[in-house]
Amino acid sequence: PRAAVFVLGDELLGEGLPHDGLIRDALGPLLPPWLRALGADVVDVRRIGDQEDALHRALTACDADVVVTTGGTAAGPVDHVHPVLDALGAELLVDGAAVRPGHPMLLARLPAPGQSRGTPDGPYLVGLPGNPLAAVSGLLT
Repeated sequence: PRAAVFVLGDELLGEGLPHDGLIRDALGPLLPPWLRALGADVVDVRRIGDQEDALHRALTACDADVVVTTGGTAAGPVDHVHPVLDALGAELLVDGAAVRPGHPMLLARLPAPGQSRGTPDGPYLVGLPGNPLAAVSGLLT
């Protein structure tokens, strides 16, 4: 499958030392090799801030078979994955898993590009936690 990785969070740096509450993005470099080892063709890797509209635009423009997101799956004030999935009319297949670390994982089916809300037969979205250990554990399980 063709896979896209969207790493969510305003606190993430692409380079340099952590400072002022900002941390290095560990998942952008870490997940694509794991996905390739699992047989995926990684066609897109990008960081998206904590803006609901930015995530919505990225998902509607994406043509991958599987979208893997990191972070934003819990219920905090900047966790926008659930509201965006609802706005898109996605079918939420798994909403959380009884595991630690990683309980806010999710699996959803998005509408196909160009299809209307309520017709989820497009790509899958795998929502992983933002914690690197939890994200890799969730991906591998």
